[in-house]
Amino acid sequence: MAKADWPRSIFTAPMTRTEFIYDANGNALTEKRWDSTRGAYSGGLTGSNASITQRAFLARGAISQITDPRNVVTAFDIRLRRAERIFTPMR
Repeated sequence: MAKADWPRSIFTAPMTRTEFIYDANGNALTEKRWDSTRGAYSGGLTGSNASITQRAFLARGAISQITDPRNVVTAFDIRLRRAERIFTPMR
């Protein structure tokens, strides 16, 4: 099948990209998700063109906190075996 015969919709769909930053233990500390509807991708994802999720881990690798792209913090207490959502106003 020649390229000209392909449906055009596959070329106009929003593009996506995800970047991760890991700590020395392999835990994903930062997750940046971009799509072409938020702005241009030009060499890196930032707060202006991506949704960013931050994670914090304890020394043994257990997750202790997640901050989602809306700046809502979920803290995990492994001693109590529960999670607690903490709302932090957006900047």
